[in-house]
Amino acid sequence: MPSLRQITEFFDAPDGGNPWVLEPLSASIDLVDYDPEWPTQAREIEGRLARLLGVRALRIDHVGSTSVEGLPAKPIIDLDVTVADPAD
Repeated sequence: MPSLRQITEFFDAPDGGNPWVLEPLSASIDLVDYDPEWPTQAREIEGRLARLLGVRALRIDHVGSTSVEGLPAKPIIDLDVTVADPAD
């Protein structure tokens, strides 16, 4: 299993490389009013992930702005999946 240091260590990108997974957004970010369906949508996705990952998924949590009741947010459901071994 990877150590905590291996999981959290940051590596600089190669010269001329991009250190981010995706390029940073240059467009504006649109927020929408809270949607009371977001928790239901998150639970449905959590269930699908749990079935696909089985015991490898120790936890699946709805996180981010859509998880906060009443908060305007980008309409994107964010989930945090905790696994014992990310190499699995």
